[in-house]
Amino acid sequence: MDAIIANIPETLLIRTRDEELVEVSSTFIRESGFLKNELHHNPNPNPGEIVVTVRSVALRNAITMIEMCDTSTPYVRLISDDDLRAYMQTIPQITEFIQSLHAFHVLDFHNLSYVLEMDRLKDFFTGFLLRRCTRENMHVIVSCMHTFRRLTQGNAAEAA
Repeated sequence: MDAIIANIPETLLIRTRDEELVEVSSTFIRESGFLKNELHHNPNPNPGEIVVTVRSVALRNAITMIEMCDTSTPYVRLISDDDLRAYMQTIPQITEFIQSLHAFHVLDFHNLSYVLEMDRLKDFFTGFLLRRCTRENMHVIVSCMHTFRRLTQGNAAEAA
């Protein structure tokens, strides 16, 4: 359940996994269940920065996508694939933006949507796959997922 915060800051600095500081707006914060919960549970009303385990490029891509959206009303997750396909037809700029990303960045974006608990971005990813992914694109994405898994397992083994 998302935390309800009376005073969301106008901006917030996020320290990313690759040690970059990226500033996000209150609009972006409102879209993120994770950030709202972090602010809600932080005893400091102005935390300065929050550490999030996402890459800066994924965060910047997510900021770009949120800026393309009408965020005047809270986002409600779409249930059916047909609803998701229809929704994606109303926002071709988002589909085109995702399609312009390298497969690794698409996967980073997918990871970010779950880490930051951003339902709108989760649906963008799923809707993109439903509407635009060709068999070849899907093959590239699956190959990248396998590569990420191997890299992650290798890093976990080194840490142990």
